[in-house]
Amino acid sequence: DRLFVSNSPAYATEATINWRGTATGAAGVDVTVTPTISVSGGVATMQYLRPTAASVGAAVATLTVRPTDPAIRSVVSDKVVQWAYTFYDGRAIRFTSASPSSLPTSASLYGRAVSLNPLVRARIQNFPQETAVSQVTVYLGGTREAKVVGVEHTLTCPMVTVSCPGNRSVVVFESPNIDSPIEWQGEIAAGGGP
Repeated sequence: DRLFVSNSPAYATEATINWRGTATGAAGVDVTVTPTISVSGGVATMQYLRPTAASVGAAVATLTVRPTDPAIRSVVSDKVVQWAYTFYDGRAIRFTSASPSSLPTSASLYGRAVSLNPLVRARIQNFPQETAVSQVTVYLGGTREAKVVGVEHTLTCPMVTVSCPGNRSVVVFESPNIDSPIEWQGEIAAGGGP
């Protein structure tokens, strides 16, 4: 993986990236890597091997950059940046996105309500690859079944690796007609299971 850091100092630096699990997340995770650094135009590119963890959940990543020259280190403090990071099971079925994320399902045309039934594309990681359209059901709001019009398998991996992080599929369905705005939770099931 690569991390790009702008406003990189002109002097030579070394860095570490540490991932530490949160109390409610990936508890017990504490992994540190030393990236290789190249600087061009004030932007540092840090290359490192993606960490793995025995548990899944939330973590905090901490990048620490320090001068390599002891004389500079004595007058310049370490630079530290933190961000949220999530460890997840690369083999588990995961919803990744939906497009569009919001949409109209009806409109008024010359005083009459017109059903639009727009298509929604749900992207899912590790969806069963042998699943046919007839085996997929989509429920919105727990009770409304949406019409599934297609299942596309966009990436197939024989096994999960860093270079192939899991199967990718797109389930395409029509949004059911409703008269007023609402936010719904959805459930997609393949072959009878969610």
